[in-house]
Amino acid sequence: MCWATLSVADERHDQSIQDLPYGLALYEFFKDKPLAAITELDVGKFRERLTQQPDDAELLLGGLYFAYGLPDEAQSIFNQLIDEKTEEDTQNRIWFNLARVHYEQGKFSQSLELLKRIENNLPPQREAQKHHLLTNLHLRNQDYEQASKSAGKIKSESIWRPYSAYNLGVALAKSENNEQANDWLNKATAYESDNQEVLALLDSTHLALGLNALRQRKAEEAIDNFIKIRLSGPLSNKALLGTGWAWSLKEAPDQALNYWLTLKNKGQIDGATHEAILAIPYAIEQKGNKVLATQYYDQAARNYDELLLQMDSIIERIQDDQLIATLHQQHLVDDAFGTMIQQETLLSANTPYLHQLFASTDFQLEIRHYQELLDIQASLQRWQNELPVLQLMLDERKLSFEQKRPLVEQTTSFTELEDLKTRRNELADEVTRIEQQEDYLALAYEDEVDYLEQLEDIERTFRLLQDQQDFSEEQEKFRLLSGLLNWQISTDFPRRFWAVKSELIQLDRAMEKASASAESLAQSADLNEVKLDDFSSRIIGQDALIAEHLNKVAELIQQQQQLINGLAIKDIETQKNHVRQLRLSARYSLARLYDEIASEDKLQ
Repeated sequence: MCWATLSVADERHDQSIQDLPYGLALYEFFKDKPLAAITELDVGKFRERLTQQPDDAELLLGGLYFAYGLPDEAQSIFNQLIDEKTEEDTQNRIWFNLARVHYEQGKFSQSLELLKRIENNLPPQREAQKHHLLTNLHLRNQDYEQASKSAGKIKSESIWRPYSAYNLGVALAKSENNEQANDWLNKATAYESDNQEVLALLDSTHLALGLNALRQRKAEEAIDNFIKIRLSGPLSNKALLGTGWAWSLKEAPDQALNYWLTLKNKGQIDGATHEAILAIPYAIEQKGNKVLATQYYDQAARNYDELLLQMDSIIERIQDDQLIATLHQQHLVDDAFGTMIQQETLLSANTPYLHQLFASTDFQLEIRHYQELLDIQASLQRWQNELPVLQLMLDERKLSFEQKRPLVEQTTSFTELEDLKTRRNELADEVTRIEQQEDYLALAYEDEVDYLEQLEDIERTFRLLQDQQDFSEEQEKFRLLSGLLNWQISTDFPRRFWAVKSELIQLDRAMEKASASAESLAQSADLNEVKLDDFSSRIIGQDALIAEHLNKVAELIQQQQQLINGLAIKDIETQKNHVRQLRLSARYSLARLYDEIASEDKLQ
């Protein structure tokens, strides 16, 4: 049972989404991608985007680390939170998570102490899990009374109820408190669900009840429990073996033989089948046919010899990495590069040796670590493959920038700006002179200047002809017209001068903006060039860094493969020891029967 994963899910069920990285992490977790969820949270923290609910994000991150098999990292996160937060709800959640971490690390007294700090009730699912954890802790201390109290506080509808009842029942059975053990195991069977995990737990519970009945020599009760175990479940072989022993206990060897032969004929190779091979001649001997029993004991011994040879062959195959190949080919892990490792797989007749190993929590955790390493390798490989594309894009931008550089340089020419400033200053000096001298004629319009020039021409004509003819009347008209034109220009001078000064001010502002824009554009151009060079250097640096990480990940993958192989070999070695003991019993029984038959022959 993966109770750590269930707890992570609880950690965020009642949380609203306010920060995008937090929501993305939950989305990845829903897709069963804890590494991606951890990445989203870490990137969000690095970019300071977890501003609305940092505590929720940290609690989720700690839970993910814990579920991912990194209790030290989880503990560090929870400890940091508890140092900073004082709110009761946050504290209770942190105590709870820290207790789980300590329990995982084998620090049971610290875990119990942390759980005792939680005074008020947690949310229903966490509250039930807290009592489940307390039950396990009390069981470790052999405090069955407190364990029973903790288990009794779990509501009947909670999924933690059957687990706690099962653990308590099994512990009580081992301590030979059979009546109490049966009570708690029966409570576990009362839980109804079509969940495969719960159905497997119910099978285990009925098996425990059956074995407990066998120890008390209650054959009928044992049979009633064994027949409730699913034939399609992984415990069906043990149920067949146990049912045979129950019938044997009732001194009904024929019925026992039927179950054991059925188990043997299934052709599966597991511990129960191994024991059935030895139980068959025992039943035959129980029927009184010693000669036939010797034949079956001899056959059993030879079967065990063959099994040991097969197991040695499996170990050799595992050492040749064929187990790793099987993990890929049977899609227990996804190959990182979309291709299959083409190696000879383990023979189908031999794979049952590893079925129990595949189902174990420790092995599944190592497989998960192996899968994550493959995912990391795939990501690094993808990034490495993308770097040439990024370099090509960067080269294109560099080329485009170089092509546009002359236009940028022309646009940002400070020489032209200086010429414009000089002309502006000349204009400003002229405006100042006009104001000081009140030179209103300097602001005359073009047509007015034309009229003034014509009047000057007429005045020169009068001077040249005044001795030859009388122009007094015309001169008077000229004087009136010239005076009127000068009066109009001088009268409009303030308005015209104000307009000129306003235009000068606007020109100054435009010049200021132009200078700032040119300077900014020049800086942007220089910065762009620096950025392009920086990007190029970073690509080169990242290429080397990714290559380094790929080498490191390859080493870790190889180490993880060796670890997986080691677990498999250790498991098979354990099975070999069991088979050796059975072979020894078969040979001892065979020798014993030979002696008995020989003794009987002598008496005859």
